[in-house]
Amino acid sequence: MLKQYCAVMDGLDITLKDIGATWDDVVYRRIYVLNMDEFIKIQTTYDTKEWFTKGKYPPSTLVEVTRLSNPDFLIEIDLMAIT
Repeated sequence: MLKQYCAVMDGLDITLKDIGATWDDVVYRRIYVLNMDEFIKIQTTYDTKEWFTKGKYPPSTLVEVTRLSNPDFLIEIDLMAIT
């Protein structure tokens, strides 16, 4: 899941830049995962790239689900940004 998480966040970074937004413009984040424990381990154990400005995190919801839109996906992330 770590590799997919980083790939999704990098893809969202590109999308934000394409619309002239930054991570500071994100006002809400929703994360869907197949394995909550694995995602929490990623957040607390691994040294992942910091996309958000330190200390400036949007409200977030983390939801564990039984499946996602693609059988190969382990994680999906929705963002809402206001510019």
